[in-house]
Amino acid sequence: MGRINSFLCMNSILILGYNQFIRSVYMEVNLTDVMKRLDLWRHYPKYQLERHFDVIFSFLLPDFILRKYKNRVIKIIPEFPIPKRLLKYDYNGNDCENIDFACFSRRGKTYNIYLIEFKTDESSNRDSQDETLEKLHKLDFNDIIVSLFEIIKKSKNQRKYLLLLQDLNMMGITKVEPEFFKRVINKNRYRNKLLTQNRIVKNTYNIIPIKITPSVSYSINQVNAYSFIDFYESSNSLRVFLEKWVRPPQEDTVNYLIDGVIK
Repeated sequence: MGRINSFLCMNSILILGYNQFIRSVYMEVNLTDVMKRLDLWRHYPKYQLERHFDVIFSFLLPDFILRKYKNRVIKIIPEFPIPKRLLKYDYNGNDCENIDFACFSRRGKTYNIYLIEFKTDESSNRDSQDETLEKLHKLDFNDIIVSLFEIIKKSKNQRKYLLLLQDLNMMGITKVEPEFFKRVINKNRYRNKLLTQNRIVKNTYNIIPIKITPSVSYSINQVNAYSFIDFYESSNSLRVFLEKWVRPPQEDTVNYLIDGVIK
């Protein structure tokens, strides 16, 4: 009898532990808790805050663009590829420079495309990225799409471009036939015949390069520069963290070592 009671007792403990585990897995994660963890982890030497905060920050962009430019964002595409061949005259390869965010707004046949480089640490600024932003202002977005088509044709992994092409289709920028998507999925060798220039819709495009950093300390030709201060109105819950992150993490780390708490 004692063994049975011990077994039932142990079984109950296991069930209670399992139920507690399930509840912890399916618990709702609070955004403030996520931000607090990001705020702490940004002090670790190899942690790159912008790679983890960018998806949260993207929710602030539509309100920001509406306030600053009076345009409604219809689509945000992360890591938007810009073919290097359009940026470097002596380059003929298929690599791209990826812009952190491409925000699209539309009025009739006119599109405003906000190409945004995003930084959470001033020390991560690179001259090469600033040079790319300067060149974006002079590019024709039609040429970008033409070059992207050529890169996609030569890509060994065309599936990774399907969502991008679908987004461009839905915005009225391209008219890639559904058959192309089917042929890529089925690895049909005749798929590239459907990816031609007549699948590109000739619209009017305005490219607006933007750089967002914790604090604007310099200017770039033909690039609109903004700081975290410009986003305070977009979210009260994130404002407290944006205000802190204007300071480099190294400064807060010093405060932590002195006071025992990261401010």
